[in-house]
Amino acid sequence: DAEGGLIYRQADIAPQFRMNWRRFVKENTQFFQEKAKKAQIYCVVWVTAVIEKDGTISKVKVLSPNNYDDHIFPDYPEYRAEAGRVVGLMREAWTPAQHHGAPVRYEYLFQIEFGQ
Repeated sequence: DAEGGLIYRQADIAPQFRMNWRRFVKENTQFFQEKAKKAQIYCVVWVTAVIEKDGTISKVKVLSPNNYDDHIFPDYPEYRAEAGRVVGLMREAWTPAQHHGAPVRYEYLFQIEFGQ
């Protein structure tokens, strides 16, 4: 990556979210979770982001529907946008990945489910 060096997808120690991941997502997507349940919608959204060497998050990218997994899920753009928003809220909540004893940039894949 031209902006900050090599981005790892595997490292000796993966980055760690400093809070309870499931609780954070649940609390920050509550409106959309309830909306999905009422509409009997179930969808999965995959989002990638880079956890930087200082524990901040950058390069948040919502993946296109169905381009990550073999499962076929309908495309719900508002839920995709919400998943990207929630990942973006995690800006300074990470312990960075470590490789050979040094912090490294790491691409993290998030799976966020709605209507579960």
